[in-house]
Amino acid sequence: MFQYFGITALTGVGRIINQNLRMDKSIDEQQIVSQSRPGFFNALQQQAENSLTRLDLKYCSYILMGLDTKEIANRLGVEPKSIRMARYRLKQKLKLGS
Repeated sequence: MFQYFGITALTGVGRIINQNLRMDKSIDEQQIVSQSRPGFFNALQQQAENSLTRLDLKYCSYILMGLDTKEIANRLGVEPKSIRMARYRLKQKLKLGS
């Protein structure tokens, strides 16, 4: 029983470390996008009438980088269905067609 608890605890710690590494990587990538295209986020906010959240901007930066739905989901540790819904909401906020 003691060993089982130790393995479970280690698995949980491993998961937390992986989440933090993914977050660090996504922050670095978003900084690269904002430095290479300084007006990108401002133009998006203008188009959406300042309704975009930080997470929306993160999705936009991944889309700009050319990542597909599965790649974005992998990096953020969510289901692809969540990314598809986020893309749909972004299109609505940005008043884009299909």
